[in-house]
This record gives sequence, C-alpha cells and structure tokens, in this order.
Amino acid sequence: MASAEATLTEVRARLEAAAIVADDEEVAEFVRLFLSQKALTEVLYTVDAARYAEPALLFAAAAVDVPWAEPDAQADADAQYRSRPNE
Repeated sequence: MASAEATLTEVRARLEAAAIVADDEEVAEFVRLFLSQKALTEVLYTVDAARYAEPALLFAAAAVDVPWAEPDAQADADAQYRSRPNE
C-alpha cells in the first residue's frame, strides 16, 4: 500500500488537474475514497480465473454480406463466418 504522504500528494495532484478546489476536510475524504477504490480495483486483477482470459474486445468485426433473397443465406453466412481464421 502506498504511503499516506504519497497518496495525499496524488489526490491533491488529481484535484488540481481537474481544477477542483477542496478544503482539508474534503481532501481527507477524497483520500479515504481513493484508497478504497484503489483497493477494489487491485482486487480485480487477483481473480485467477480471469487473469489470463482474452479481453472481450477480441472479436471478428468484419461484416458478412448476406444476400437475404436467397433461400439458405443465413446458413451460408454462418458457415462463411465460422470458416474465417481467428484474428
């Protein structure tokens, strides 16, 4: 866990970057909230089942042209999609 001084400095820098003026009581509350959110965020990276999973952003985004007037167009389009290599 980061030192209290480093956390206070980081929170003050973020408030200044956002042009938020806060008194000492508000800064103390921001520090408390920052620490709890930081701890919760770090927990996300400790889930063993998800640690090596591929991100959901990996998908085939190419459009498949489906001639809807043909009888088995959807089946053909599905087969065409499945036959493409993973990108």
